[in-house]
Amino acid sequence: MRILFALALLANPAMAQDAPAFDPAPVLACLDSDAAPDSCAGLAANACMEGEGGSSTVGMGFCLGAERDWWDDRLNTAYGEVMTRAEAGDAELDSMDAAGPRQAGACATCSAPGSRSATPPANTRRRDGAAAPARGPRPRNAR
Repeated sequence: MRILFALALLANPAMAQDAPAFDPAPVLACLDSDAAPDSCAGLAANACMEGEGGSSTVGMGFCLGAERDWWDDRLNTAYGEVMTRAEAGDAELDSMDAAGPRQAGACATCSAPGSRSATPPANTRRRDGAAAPARGPRPRNAR
C-alpha cells in the first residue's frame, strides 16, 4: 500500500517542473564588452536562475549545468579549430621537409589524461582534488 501511495505522489503533475530557460546572451554580451573575460562566467546561469523555475534547487542545477555545457561546447569548438590549424601547419612543414617541431602532436599530448600539464602528481593535489599551491623554500625569518 505504501508503494502505491508513493507512486501516486510522484505522478502528481504539480510536482513536475518545466526546465528554466537558458540563454547565453549575457555571457556573449560580456565577452563583447571591455569587461575582463573571466568576469563573464556565470552570468547566463545567474540570469537563468532569476527566471521562471530557476530559483528551485533543481532549477539552479539545470541553469549551472546548462552554462557549464555551453562553455564546454565552446571550448571543444575552439580546440577543434586550433587542432585543424596545427595539423595544417604540420602538413605544410611536412611538404617542405622542414625539421621543425610538429604542433598537433604537442597539443594532443598536453591535453592527454595523465600528462604533466593536464594533471599534477597526486602528492601536489589537495584533498578536494584541486591542485595545491606550489611550495617553495620558507624564508629563514618565517615562523
